[in-house]
Amino acid sequence: MERRRIVRKDVSLETEFVSGGKNYTGVIGNISEEGAYIKTSITETAIDFLPAIIIELKFPISSEETISLLCEIIWLYSKKIQHPRLEGHALELENNIGIEIKSSPPEYERFVMNL
Repeated sequence: MERRRIVRKDVSLETEFVSGGKNYTGVIGNISEEGAYIKTSITETAIDFLPAIIIELKFPISSEETISLLCEIIWLYSKKIQHPRLEGHALELENNIGIEIKSSPPEYERFVMNL
């Protein structure tokens, strides 16, 4: 049973975002007018992705236009991984985050409606 009020649309959008004063990259896996799911690039810690943290999310909505959204992290799922090239070193994290969009311009709403 779907718990969301708004249906999310599956996408694969490269994104950049700022959290904890640091720049990160990731891929948006699904999106709606009110939220999104993001798989972050591999990190050493998940401290910048804890729920209630506010992030600035940036991604292209066309070949000429990038949008910036103010968002709040709602949930985090981190999985420890070990890369073969890092054998004997500390584990890294694969982070999945759910975000709620706090502020969006009209062009974002048009973008989502046209997906």
